[in-house]
Amino acid sequence: MIQRAEQDFSSAKRTGLYQQAERKIVDEAPVIGFTVLDVTLATSPNLKDVWLDHGSVGEPVFYDAHFDERK
Repeated sequence: MIQRAEQDFSSAKRTGLYQQAERKIVDEAPVIGFTVLDVTLATSPNLKDVWLDHGSVGEPVFYDAHFDERK
């Protein structure tokens, strides 16, 4: 379709062929999604119970975070 569109002199036919090709690509193209996200977490030695969520993003969780006064 794309080769035929490139060779056609009619603007309307070219547009139609490009639209058909685009629709075919969108409908039939395989899609694989993945993300690698590096997370750096800087904490203090006396900050306790901060951890990285093992979910889709791996964001830090501060729900139980607290400072331990002992050194």
